[in-house]
Amino acid sequence: MLNKVTHLGQSSPIAALLTPDSSLRLRLTDVEEGDLHMDKLPILDAYWVKPGQIIAGEYPGSDDTEFAQAKLRSLLEVGVSVFFDLTSKGELEPYQNTLAKEPERFGSVPEYQKWPIRDMSTNTVKKMTELLDAIDESVDAEKTVYLHCAAGLGRTGVVVGCYLVRHGMSGEEALEAIPRMRRRDIPGDTMVSPESQVQRNMIREWGQ
Repeated sequence: MLNKVTHLGQSSPIAALLTPDSSLRLRLTDVEEGDLHMDKLPILDAYWVKPGQIIAGEYPGSDDTEFAQAKLRSLLEVGVSVFFDLTSKGELEPYQNTLAKEPERFGSVPEYQKWPIRDMSTNTVKKMTELLDAIDESVDAEKTVYLHCAAGLGRTGVVVGCYLVRHGMSGEEALEAIPRMRRRDIPGDTMVSPESQVQRNMIREWGQ
């Protein structure tokens, strides 16, 4: 699926960040200078981690079928082609069936991957490594990722943090970058991400 966020051409100062190279080193200055920001967000509680390639945020489904369709459609319209779901089985209303109804409009079947993490907790090092590998594989395949848990704070935050560390930031820089990304893309946001100390510690330790 082609990514529809194409208004940032190759002459843009963030052009390098739009290349499908998962080995790219991310810097805290990229966040400070706005290089990790795009001006089009598909749903309210979401933010760009890697422009055109990775969005992180809230659960994209709903108990209301029409609302779920609207949320999912907005993600597909900006090019999302693979969903990484961090919620536990039975935690929220599944959205796969709603997602499966959209290909006729967008031309392909979006991919769905389940990587459950218990709320307020973290993955094992092995599972986190496998998850980050899967995200990198999607990015390298020029897919646009939507990474989410329930509120897009704790579990999503720890995965985003470990991803940032893998790609060049220290643990402390990643912890500083996440709220900056969120505030930049979610006006007025004051929610803490990641939520728990164990999640923050995992990001710090990932950088060691």
